[in-house]
Amino acid sequence: MREKFPSIEIIICADDDFQTPGNPGLTKGIEASKNNQAKLVIPKFPSNRKSGETDYNDLFLKHGGELLEQSLSEIHDPYDLEVKLASKKVEQAILKASLTRFQKFLSGSPKSLGMYMWL
Repeated sequence: MREKFPSIEIIICADDDFQTPGNPGLTKGIEASKNNQAKLVIPKFPSNRKSGETDYNDLFLKHGGELLEQSLSEIHDPYDLEVKLASKKVEQAILKASLTRFQKFLSGSPKSLGMYMWL
């Protein structure tokens, strides 16, 4: 696409397959953006998002034009978005590990966790 239209701005509209492992819609959207030196937009759903709401058609039909327009106005650089998503994954992994350790602490004895108390 870029070879055919070297001077135009290209914006890829990705899906957000948030319930599918690896999120192929977003992954392929980022890949396509990088391969075409393009920007990227992703549908931004409200917090009460339902199963199956993954693309701009779903966003418009279930939440209306205002949310669609707002979502389309948030244009991302694919490299920046990739870093942001990787950072979010790291934060989630750290949180999960911390919660697991805390749950272990609550369910086990402090000594089993290498913790000792002297009174």
